Amino acid sequence: MSASSNYYDSLLAQYQSPVRDEFNKAELRELETQVLNVGLENTDFLMNASEISRIKQSVNRPVYGYVKNRKPSTNGTAMTAFNTGIGGTSSQQTITWIAFTEEFYFNETEAMDNVFDEAELFRNEMSQAQRNIRERIRTWLTQQMYANRTGALSRGNSSTTTFNAATNTFEISGNNATIPWSAMTSTLRWNKYGYSKYDVFADQQLYAGPNGYEFQQAQATQNATNLAYQLKATPVPPQAGGYMGNVWEDIILGDSDVPYTGGYNSGAALCMPSNSFAFIPWMPKLYIDGKGNYEDYAGGYGMVADDMVPGMEYMVHGWRTQADTTAGGGHGYTQDSVTQWQVGCYVAYITQYLSNANETPIYFFALKP
Repeated sequence: MSASSNYYDSLLAQYQSPVRDEFNKAELRELETQVLNVGLENTDFLMNASEISRIKQSVNRPVYGYVKNRKPSTNGTAMTAFNTGIGGTSSQQTITWIAFTEEFYFNETEAMDNVFDEAELFRNEMSQAQRNIRERIRTWLTQQMYANRTGALSRGNSSTTTFNAATNTFEISGNNATIPWSAMTSTLRWNKYGYSKYDVFADQQLYAGPNGYEFQQAQATQNATNLAYQLKATPVPPQAGGYMGNVWEDIILGDSDVPYTGGYNSGAALCMPSNSFAFIPWMPKLYIDGKGNYEDYAGGYGMVADDMVPGMEYMVHGWRTQADTTAGGGHGYTQDSVTQWQVGCYVAYITQYLSNANETPIYFFALKP
C-alpha cells in the first residue's frame, strides 16, 4: 500500500468507510519509554514550575540555577583557643532550552469531499505531531542521561564493580554478573548514595536477558531461586537507604541513537538515585495568552495539552493564506485556503550538580563477559 499526500486516497470518489481507531494502532504506534514521564515528575525537585515561568520570560533570556558546593573536612583533632575555618562556596549552573517542533498544513476545503470530517482530520494531524515530538524527546533524554553519566568516582572502586575510565562504565563481571542488581546498589552505596531508592533504565539485554530484571524477579516470585534480596523495593533494615526502587526497560539504550562506547552487548543500564535529572518544559507568555488569530495571514498563537502524557503542553502557531489546491490530481479547489501549523515546546535537561569535575550521580553499569 502506498501513501498519498493531502488525504487523496480517502476522497469521496467511491463508497468507503473509515476504520476504527483501534484498527489503526499499528500504523500510529510509537516508541515508548518511561524517561519522559520520570523527567517530568522530577521537575518539581529542581524548581517550582511557577518559578520557571517567572524567571524565563523570553527565549533570549538565560536562566541560571545556584547550588551550594560540598565543603571538605578540616580534619581537626583538638579544641583550640583561636580556631579558624574555611568559607563555603556556591556554583552557577546554566539551564539551556532547546526547541522540538513539528509542522503540518490543513486545507479549508479538505474535509468537504472526504470520508473524514474536519475535526477528525485536524485531531489526527495534531495527535501525530505530538507523537513525533514525544518520540524525539524520549530519544534526546536518553542521549542526555548517557552523555552525562559520571566520569569520576568519589571513593574509588567498590568490591562489586570495576570502573573503566575509558568508557565511563562500571563493569560487572565474574560471580557478580549473576547478581547485577546487588552489584549496582552496592556500588552506589559505596559512593555515598545510600540515602535514596534508585531509578534504573535498563537496555533490553539487562531487562529481559538471562540475568535480566524480568528473569530474576520471576525467580523470587516462583521460588525457584530466591533472588528477591536484589530487587527489594524497600530498605532493609527500615532505616537503611540505597535500595532498588524503579526498574524500566529503555529500548533506546544501545541502539543506533545511543550506541555504547566499548560495546557491552551482554547488558547495560543507567542507575541513579531518584530525582538525579530533570526535564523542564517552558512556554513563552505569547502562547499562554493566545495572541493573534489562526485565520489571519499574520497568524495566531495558543497552547494545547498532550493527549497522552499528563503535564506536557505544546505551543501552537498557525497562519492562513489563499491557495490553489487543484494540483493534487484535480481533487481540490481553485479558490482554497491553507493553514500552516507548527506545534512545539521548549525543553531543558539538567543533571544534579556535583562540584567534583566530571562526576554526576548517573552511573552506567554493564555486564562484562
